[in-house]
Amino acid sequence: MRKFRRLSLSTRLTLLAVATLCPVVALTVVAYVHDRNSRRADAIKETGASSQATGAGLENFATDLETLTLAAAIALGRQEEPISNERDQSYLAARRRVRCAIVPAIRRVAVVTEG
Repeated sequence: MRKFRRLSLSTRLTLLAVATLCPVVALTVVAYVHDRNSRRADAIKETGASSQATGAGLENFATDLETLTLAAAIALGRQEEPISNERDQSYLAARRRVRCAIVPAIRRVAVVTEG
């Protein structure tokens, strides 16, 4: 105790300030680590939800593509005459336009899911 009294007033005040700031710094560091872990867990949950939404979109797209293909097969399969370019040219041209719209969409979805 006597050694503490021998220190100058400025030294004692400095030691008091350091002793007061240590718990504040410790609480700040603990709060930061807790918040960082919380943000990381939230980001993981958000990534999972985003992946599920992307998967559902791809599943719906695949179902729509399957339905479109089935409709084309039924439309062309019900004909009594064989499929020919001259006879079914307008239908096949429409299918080609649909395919030209679908293929880039598939590529965009693939790029988004791979990236």
